[in-house]
Amino acid sequence: MGKKLAKIALFAGLALATAGCYTENSKYDFSGRMGKDSVTFTNKIPFLGDNSNPENYLTVRKLNGDVIIYKNKKGDNLKLNELDITKDGKVTRYYPGNDVDQPVIDSAQTKFYDYLKKIKEKKIKQGLEALR
Repeated sequence: MGKKLAKIALFAGLALATAGCYTENSKYDFSGRMGKDSVTFTNKIPFLGDNSNPENYLTVRKLNGDVIIYKNKKGDNLKLNELDITKDGKVTRYYPGNDVDQPVIDSAQTKFYDYLKKIKEKKIKQGLEALR
């Protein structure tokens, strides 16, 4: 019975320790439409990860079904570490730092910043309208 109780205590401790491993406290948190695109930005703390190193995901669903996921896995620097483009059900993944992927990452970085700017503007406008 002692081993069983110890296992329960261990799992309970792990559950409590990891309960805060997901957060959506980013100033860019967003879920809505931008033009014809469905856009979602989430900020996550990796499972058993460092709370000071969140991962940022911007998912853009196009009207034609294509999905682009911009990934920033280095915290608050907002530099892309990975890009996933799903077109016709096929996922292509791009990483910075090589001749083939870098031009795509550079273009995606600009689009990523544009989306963040639009999210920020939209949230400010919503906040100011709510104060009226």
